[in-house]
Amino acid sequence: MKLFWVQNLVLEPNLILIQAFFKKWQSETAQLHGADREARKAGIVDFNNELAAIREKIVNPMEIVKCDTESLDSILNDLADLVSDDLSNDLTPQSPDWSFTFSSLRNQFLAELHQCQLLI
Repeated sequence: MKLFWVQNLVLEPNLILIQAFFKKWQSETAQLHGADREARKAGIVDFNNELAAIREKIVNPMEIVKCDTESLDSILNDLADLVSDDLSNDLTPQSPDWSFTFSSLRNQFLAELHQCQLLI
């Protein structure tokens, strides 16, 4: 019974949100990297606001059904650190490994979300 609730009310409606979030920020972070300091700061705020929406719409409801969301939270924290560190730095160009790391964290998040769904 719980799986039906999680699948139909939490995951399905938000899969587009998750995919759009990752797609948007993978490209937007690269664009913001060349922007002025204020635009980068605004980008960090926007990223964190969208990340908070994912926590609210997806991760928090998973806790309600007794899913251990510690690894989901950890991955989202790593994403926040990755984007904030990248956009906070004035002097260094975006690391060539940044895109790979971002993609890896996206894949880890989706895998953990799927694993959490299977355990319910």
